[in-house]
Amino acid sequence: MKKEFNCKKSRIHKCAAFALAMVLSVTSILFTTYQNLTIKELSAAINRTQESINNATALVPDTRETSFFIDAGNSILALNQISVPEEIELAETTSEICNTEIEKDVEDYRFRQMIAAAQNKAASTPGMVGTLIIPAVGINVPLFNVNIRSEGSARAQAVTDNANSCAYMPDYIPGAALLADHQHQDFRTLDRVRVGTTGYIVTADSVINIVATTVMNGHNTGEIVDSNMSPVGAIAPYIAYTCQGSSYNIRIVGFSIK
Repeated sequence: MKKEFNCKKSRIHKCAAFALAMVLSVTSILFTTYQNLTIKELSAAINRTQESINNATALVPDTRETSFFIDAGNSILALNQISVPEEIELAETTSEICNTEIEKDVEDYRFRQMIAAAQNKAASTPGMVGTLIIPAVGINVPLFNVNIRSEGSARAQAVTDNANSCAYMPDYIPGAALLADHQHQDFRTLDRVRVGTTGYIVTADSVINIVATTVMNGHNTGEIVDSNMSPVGAIAPYIAYTCQGSSYNIRIVGFSIK
């Protein structure tokens, strides 16, 4: 049975606030639980929260009206129209804030999963030093140790030729580790790295934060030299390079520890 109540606008606003409070309560619950969800479950939860916020407008009465109805039997608030811009704007703003914060934490979750996977792989793969990760350009490649002075260039070439494999040569340039891979493989985007681009070298038990401090073109003459044919030397603790159209012309990026 429906009862009609004549309400002043102040009571209508209270009802609107109550409706929004219910939505915010749902959001609060989501914030305390979403970290324990899988990505698929979290996505579904986000969608449900978004739907709840969007549907909040269905619970907001028209302030131009002087009455609305309550279904006393089912305790359902039945309101006519939506015309409370302040409440609607608040709901939309809350939705945006929730989504932004959740997206940040989803990215953080994915990053932690990526780091954990890289550490597990380094710990279980013979010869693997770690993984070079440069998120801004999509580089994520395992590093395999090559002692070029004792193992020779053929070993470095074999590691480089393997898919998803980068040669890590700690003894090629005194004071620096040289990282080499093909332009058509995992270093295809190395030329997009700019000074200031950040990344990580993830070993089995550590995460080294790195930042690009030197970017240049050079040559591989059997020695890594700059465009003026001068040896680059230890321009940074980690030096990555790849071919540019030929094995002679190369792109060189020096990474310092951040």
